[in-house]
Amino acid sequence: MLPVSGSVPRGEAFGVIVWQDNAPLFQTAIHVVDPARCSNPNGRMDEEFLRDGVAIDGYGAPVGYHFRKAHPGEFFAGNTGLWHWEYVERETEWGRPIVVHAYEQKRAGMTRGVSDWAPVMRSIKQSTDYEDYESQAAMLNAVMAAFIETPFDPEEMLEAMGADYGNDGIAKLFGEMSAAQKAYYGAAPIDLPGVRINTLQPGEKATLTKPEHPNANFEAFVNAALRKVASAIGVTYEQLTMDWSQVNYSSARAALLEIWRGFTAKKGGFASQFMAPIYRAWLEEVFDKGLIELPAGAVPFEQNPAAWCHADWIGPGRGWIDPLREAQAASERLAGNLTTLQQEAAEQGRDWKMDAQQRARERAFYERLGLDPDPGKPEARSQASAAPPAEPGDETEEEVNGRTSARRHPAGIPRIARRKTA
Repeated sequence: MLPVSGSVPRGEAFGVIVWQDNAPLFQTAIHVVDPARCSNPNGRMDEEFLRDGVAIDGYGAPVGYHFRKAHPGEFFAGNTGLWHWEYVERETEWGRPIVVHAYEQKRAGMTRGVSDWAPVMRSIKQSTDYEDYESQAAMLNAVMAAFIETPFDPEEMLEAMGADYGNDGIAKLFGEMSAAQKAYYGAAPIDLPGVRINTLQPGEKATLTKPEHPNANFEAFVNAALRKVASAIGVTYEQLTMDWSQVNYSSARAALLEIWRGFTAKKGGFASQFMAPIYRAWLEEVFDKGLIELPAGAVPFEQNPAAWCHADWIGPGRGWIDPLREAQAASERLAGNLTTLQQEAAEQGRDWKMDAQQRARERAFYERLGLDPDPGKPEARSQASAAPPAEPGDETEEEVNGRTSARRHPAGIPRIARRKTA
């Protein structure tokens, strides 16, 4: 069982399996390619057998890919790769994969993937704009704390004085009023230690603003938008926002089980489309170099590569909400033959064989030191007489971790023997 990464946030993933002659151990390597680089050469329109950079056959199966030599966003002097494309076949004539392409095919005829975020981009934009507007309104209310109201009406004053109240007259009047206010406030200051007091002209009054932002419906709107986003990408609202204040055990357990189904399906699809072809190319090199000796009567790799490349892929661990309850439930499932050690360990991101080997090494090491390997379980204790305690040496960590056969470089790097081909 091999580890595998999780889902693909951008909706698809590209990789090109290359051969590195100067690699130290294996020449098979993977070059991860940004999906934006896969496009039709010179920006030409889609054709019958060319769809968004993917060359297809009469049945719609991909046969090759056109990759731009540089990312379309890499604008710098001398970057000629922006206008050059390279055609790469999907696989060799004997079936070795070259291009690996992983995406969720949501309908027949799809040649490229679509991100789970695409349906909610509009909601995300609206929510972001709303937050910006509310922040601007709150800042404006914080800056403009009060207004000065005056009983003077410039037009009425000019009309009463029989003066022309055109634009020039009103502007002149405001200028004279400002000068008068400045002279008045400068001539009649009131000073108190640590306090600033502003004086007003007769008839004026200060009116304080009443900030009403953020709006009372702001939180409800944002939470509704976040729940919509979480539903679209297959997670819970609590996972998206990291807000666990309104969650209890039952709701958290139900949500975890629901989203775990989606994660498991995406993990399986990504493993079969992306990880499995890479593993197949690497294993082909291993057989080609003769690093594995086939038993008598075994089918050669080239005759049935699918059988040799079969593997169970382990993803990230699901985790436990209540470790005690879930450990008891796992024990009951094992006792009732409703599950296996392999399945239970894989759900926690572990390999049951490696766990068993590690436990055996730890148990043997405890017995060598004369310690009880089963503390708290008298019925499981070994009946054999304990060996005399041994002094742990420098190889203790290697013995417990199962690396006693590997010689090590003084810097700690294991020296792995490699079989050389003739």
